[in-house]
Amino acid sequence: MTTTATRSPGDQVALQRGTASVQELRDRCRLLEEGIVYFLETPHGTIDAFNVEMDRLRELAAGFDRFVVVVDLAQASRPKPELIEHIVKCIGSIGIHWCAIRPGSSSFMRSVIQFVVARMTAIRSRLTMHESLEEAHLAAREILAKAARAQ
Repeated sequence: MTTTATRSPGDQVALQRGTASVQELRDRCRLLEEGIVYFLETPHGTIDAFNVEMDRLRELAAGFDRFVVVVDLAQASRPKPELIEHIVKCIGSIGIHWCAIRPGSSSFMRSVIQFVVARMTAIRSRLTMHESLEEAHLAAREILAKAARAQ
């Protein structure tokens, strides 16, 4: 597997359906505010595409002692089992908490997410589900503030 550091922005990354450029994947990630990074889940994602996004999240969060990830699942599609396993590992090792925004229109995807999260006992305390970006952003602020007070 090639890392983002060895790729150019125009390099293509395979998805379950089609491809996306490294730059397109990186552009799905941004800093919301100090200590809070956001990314929009890629439809038909793969481990390779997810890793490009995680590399970008780490870059954005590099200057912070702790950070929270806000992941927007609005465009998410059903992940393959190996991607689910990889996501679980990332949730356990990247940031202090993940605030996920539920997909609003797809009852199927909401059901898939609830099923997966219910079985993720190892990471349940590091992942919360939210109805909107605003709700997730507020929760991320509260989590960071609580972590700062606990220090």
